[in-house]
Amino acid sequence: MEMNGKKKCWFYILVPLVAGAAAGMISGSGMAAYEQMAKPPLSPPGWVFPVVWTILYILMGIAACLVAKSYDPDSQEAIRAFWCSSSSM
Repeated sequence: MEMNGKKKCWFYILVPLVAGAAAGMISGSGMAAYEQMAKPPLSPPGWVFPVVWTILYILMGIAACLVAKSYDPDSQEAIRAFWCSSSSM
C-alpha cells in the first residue's frame, strides 16, 4: 500500500510523537522527582521538557519525511536508521 505525500509526512510525524508519548507515560513520575531535586538557579521549570520534546519529535518527523521524499540513493539507509532510533525511544 503506497501512501500519498501528505499522508506519508503525517505518518513520519506521528510515529515519533506516539513513541514519545508512550515514553512520557512510562516515566511520568520522573517529573515529580525532578521537581523535588535541588537544582541550580538556571534550571528550566518542569513544564519546559514536554514542550521541547514534542517540538523535537515533530521536527524529527519532518526531517524523516524530507529524507524519504528525496532522490538521494542513501535516503533508504537514512530512513532505516530513523526507524531504528524511533523504535528505541
